[in-house]
Amino acid sequence: MVAPSASAASAESWLKQQFDQQLLDWKTQQQGVWGETRLQFGRRTAPLPSCSGSLRLAKPLTGTPLGTHRVNLSCDQPLWERRVRVTYQAKVQVWMTQHELPRNQIISATDIQPKQQWVDDRSDRLVLDKQQIIGHRATRRIAANSAIKAMVIADAWMVSKGQEVVISAKQGGFTATTKGVALSSANQGQVIKVKNSRSGKVISAYVIDFGVVETKF
Repeated sequence: MVAPSASAASAESWLKQQFDQQLLDWKTQQQGVWGETRLQFGRRTAPLPSCSGSLRLAKPLTGTPLGTHRVNLSCDQPLWERRVRVTYQAKVQVWMTQHELPRNQIISATDIQPKQQWVDDRSDRLVLDKQQIIGHRATRRIAANSAIKAMVIADAWMVSKGQEVVISAKQGGFTATTKGVALSSANQGQVIKVKNSRSGKVISAYVIDFGVVETKF
């Protein structure tokens, strides 16, 4: 990665351009609405000299440019080389909770709002697509004004507590169905207790689809 010759080029500006270009390449595979960027040098990093020749990075930038990096930067006129520590950040639209969300609440559009926020190497933990949040449930209590992260949401329950469900019972090639009420929430493959609406009997059944459970004779 080499810069064209330029009179007294700013090494700091050139380095930021390299990170900006890598962000453009990287974010084509990402989601979200991205904004301005900034490159901050470590506190112990001395100001870089001017370069009237060509600037070069010892290794090209790959993957996400966000976060803290140590890079080797050199100039051929005048001849110098520096190892510098930099932190690259970008602003991105994140989704914040408007109020506290209790555990297992299904998140609606009125529960969240957009906000521009500086992010670095932790951006992969944020859910930047609104549609991947709405209709999902909170896996834990989420405080008000918190950015939504992947670790705190999950798919909505296939069956929710108190929901009327179809109970499917199979034996051999025979299938019978009736109605029941789920006594807990669960997703596909999980076992829950269901109260048969006709007999009042509580049975155990596997969740097999949205609103459908299955038991065996």
